Amino acid sequence: MVPASPDQNRSAFHCAGAIGSPAYSAFRSWRRTGPLDIDALKHAVDCVVCRHGLLGARFGRRGGSLSLLFDRTVMPALVRVDLCPI
Repeated sequence: MVPASPDQNRSAFHCAGAIGSPAYSAFRSWRRTGPLDIDALKHAVDCVVCRHGLLGARFGRRGGSLSLLFDRTVMPALVRVDLCPI
C-alpha cells in the first residue's frame, strides 16, 4: 500500500461520481486480420502485469486516505468483442 499523490487524489475527487466513465481511462486498439490465439495473448498480458507491479495497482481507501493497493493475485480481464456483425 502506497499513499496516493496529490495529483492522484485530485483525479479521484473529480471522477468519484463518474463510475464507469472513460474520462481517466487509457486505451489503445489495433486492427489486425487472421487468427488470434486468445490464450497466448492473455498469458502475455499477465506476464507483463506480473513484471510491472504498477500495472496491477488500483486505488482504494485505507483509514480514510486514498492509497495505491497492489494485489498480485488479481489480473486484468481480457475482454473480447466481436465486431464482425457491425
